[in-house]
Amino acid sequence: MKFISRTYREMMQEMLAEGWGKSAYKRAEQIASIASFLRVESILDYGCGQGTLLQQLGKIKWEGLNRIAFHEYDPCVISKNLFPVPSDLVLCLDVLEHVEEEFVDRVILHLWALAKKFLLITVSLCEADAVLPDGRNAHLVVQPKDWWDEKMRQLLKGRRIILDVSMADRHKPEWSFLAVKDDWKW
Repeated sequence: MKFISRTYREMMQEMLAEGWGKSAYKRAEQIASIASFLRVESILDYGCGQGTLLQQLGKIKWEGLNRIAFHEYDPCVISKNLFPVPSDLVLCLDVLEHVEEEFVDRVILHLWALAKKFLLITVSLCEADAVLPDGRNAHLVVQPKDWWDEKMRQLLKGRRIILDVSMADRHKPEWSFLAVKDDWKW
């Protein structure tokens, strides 16, 4: 199944080579707390970019770190674009707004299929400061919170529980949620 166009993948590979995809490290403390609370044994960072989240998590001392298997996937990073590994907690942090709109539904369903227990998504709700080489804003999908809420309800209908979580620690508006597999017991 196709999740990205060839042209856009090539453009994103150029952008990553120029240093894009490094901001997830800022969320490491939050992710460590969430992973500890949920007692997950594996984490997939989907759309990991430069892999700074995993690098930063390795610097934090937190309970349970040694028992967690970390995996990274990014279709635009040659060393990380093979098959993503299904994991207890799938993270998609500041990624969906960069997905071409015609592929957003497929990517969300792919994320859900990879999540064994939990799916945590954050999405920016505003335009990026950056512009792509073709002149488009780097955030290809800029929609309000209600649009994302409805999209998740439609795509994950009957297969999830959605808990709104707030991970906003920046001055730009964002939407986040944690989806829990229905068969997982608290």
